Amino acid sequence: MPDALTFVSREALVAVLKGCDWKHDLEKLHEETKPDFGLLTAVYASIGSNTFRAFRSKADWGPSVVFRNWACAELLHGKFAAFEQIDSNEQYRKWANICARSLCSQWRPRLGDTLDHFRALKLINLLAKGLCTVSPLWPERYEKMIWHIDVALDRYSLRPLSCLHIPDVDINWKTASMGAVKNKGTYLAIQNEIRKVCEEADKPPIAYDFLAWNSQHSSVS
Repeated sequence: MPDALTFVSREALVAVLKGCDWKHDLEKLHEETKPDFGLLTAVYASIGSNTFRAFRSKADWGPSVVFRNWACAELLHGKFAAFEQIDSNEQYRKWANICARSLCSQWRPRLGDTLDHFRALKLINLLAKGLCTVSPLWPERYEKMIWHIDVALDRYSLRPLSCLHIPDVDINWKTASMGAVKNKGTYLAIQNEIRKVCEEADKPPIAYDFLAWNSQHSSVS
């Protein structure tokens, strides 16, 4: 398992972000998820097996099965239509929270374990990233949407943020992982700070996502 990136200062992080070619990274991700079967490809390719291993399984149901069954049904019955209409980060967060609550409601009956809302948001944010790399958003309509989505929070996206000294966020950044975010205030503070540092670099938050995760995993970088 590769180490998370570290930065000595906010300025150092911004400088690296300025050099990120997020459009190239997104195009590469699109190529790696071919063939493009649209929403189905996003559902199956947006979240890797390592992420699902962090959740408990049952004999009859696995986390990947529960998530994919939920995502296929929800996207086809209104959630993707709503996603296409998003025109701001505020609207995106409303959509993502609705999706997370819906996913949580399906999780316990099938897996016998409660899915934390903020862990659910990680899955939703990964799904949103995947939706931007397949038709019908790709290749002509993804670019507007990509500026609105949030970053999936895990050890790779959280630990590099130690250099930002985010106020009122009580996290041990050295050991931070997917379960470190326990409340709405912490979640929003982190996402807002990611957006701020990306704005300083004139990049969408997806650029930080690619820097933190994809650049550290040779199979995607």
